[in-house]
Amino acid sequence: MARGRGRILPSPVWTPDFACGHPTIDDEHLGLLVALRGIFSGMESGQPFDTLVSATDALLARCRAHFTNEEVLLRGIGYPKVIQHSQSHQSLLSKLSEIRNDFARGPEESLEQIASRLHDLVVLHLLREDRDYFPYLLTSKGGE
Repeated sequence: MARGRGRILPSPVWTPDFACGHPTIDDEHLGLLVALRGIFSGMESGQPFDTLVSATDALLARCRAHFTNEEVLLRGIGYPKVIQHSQSHQSLLSKLSEIRNDFARGPEESLEQIASRLHDLVVLHLLREDRDYFPYLLTSKGGE
């Protein structure tokens, strides 16, 4: 069982900074943040590691579906960095899988460290890497 620690990290909250203007992508980004908040909540309340594994599996599933949709959209609008963006997605999925496996084994690092890794993987990807394609959406019909 994970030891409840109180507040791990501030839970990510949807702000306009996450919005790209494409309704499907924005909804999926919000869903990723909600899934991440669920993991943080489980960590904070001391949920068993198998519950955290399940929550991380759900985040992985959301990421896979979202990345597929996002990459189709990016190819459709001619985003010039779609290959690099796809590689970033594969790296993120690999790192999320490592965290999932850490929960399955019983992590050696603190829950705070895991929460920080999760935050950096998901939130920083949305705020940094995804923002690179926002201007392309705005100048194409793909943003509608």
